[in-house]
Amino acid sequence: MRADLLRECGVTEAEWQSLPNVGARYAALNPWWGADGNTSLTQSRKSRLLWAGCARTGYVRLPWVYRLMVDVAEQVADGLVPEWTELQTALFCGEEGIWGCGDDVAMRQAAIDRLEARLRDEHGLKPSGDEPPYDSPGQECWEKQWACWAIHGTPPSGRWIGDGRVVSALFSDIFGNSFRAATLGANWLTDTAVAIARQAYESRDFSALPILADALQDAGCDSADVLSHCRDPNAPHVRGCWVVDLVLGKVADRPAHPADGQCPPSPPSAGDGPLVFFDVAPSRSASCRITSSVTCCSSSLT
Repeated sequence: MRADLLRECGVTEAEWQSLPNVGARYAALNPWWGADGNTSLTQSRKSRLLWAGCARTGYVRLPWVYRLMVDVAEQVADGLVPEWTELQTALFCGEEGIWGCGDDVAMRQAAIDRLEARLRDEHGLKPSGDEPPYDSPGQECWEKQWACWAIHGTPPSGRWIGDGRVVSALFSDIFGNSFRAATLGANWLTDTAVAIARQAYESRDFSALPILADALQDAGCDSADVLSHCRDPNAPHVRGCWVVDLVLGKVADRPAHPADGQCPPSPPSAGDGPLVFFDVAPSRSASCRITSSVTCCSSSLT
């Protein structure tokens, strides 16, 4: 978290805590995330992992193309593949084409067929046979949106973020507390602690985090925030978990450097006007207030 940059822009801890929802907090971080003042939150590794983690909550229900989006986004986030390869661009543009068809079933199917043909012909990719079809029962539209946002790096301004409970929980897991930046002593990072964290990260099985807390504490860690985060039985964890990242020395930000002409338009910056995100779909009863360059919206569905 970039609490120092938030403070420089006049955002206090009290104001941060008063922001009405996780969408507002995400938007508040965006213009000021980069360590050099130029890299936005939306270009960071953490942002991709947030949306990939959200999409993984419904991964088994996703069609194969959306599963591929999540997998590729995670590879991009960890620097295993460069930004905006032909595959990443094909996935993003193809998904935009599908969503652009709205409720027109025939147009949507044609867009799906075009994307699958491109993936097959240009990249040798095809479904394995165990994935559900598009628009099958039980699928949630926001799980597909989260997968697309993981590919792009951020939701477009003005979109609601889906199930705010899911996003809020994973936002806390990945970003922690903006105004309580934790550090780990070098002597706490024993071989045992690092091995537990690495296994959790690579396997996406974070059930051993209480054991990680024990290993850190045995090595002298006395950070209540670190230990309680690992031991909280109700806290979900995904790749990007702030404690696991600290143990593994993961870089917080990895700026995007797309090739000319390949990257879709960037989301609005602080100078382009306020970013707007909703925890739920906006309705006629939505009320908004402005905090710095962020529009904070709280909506009740009526």
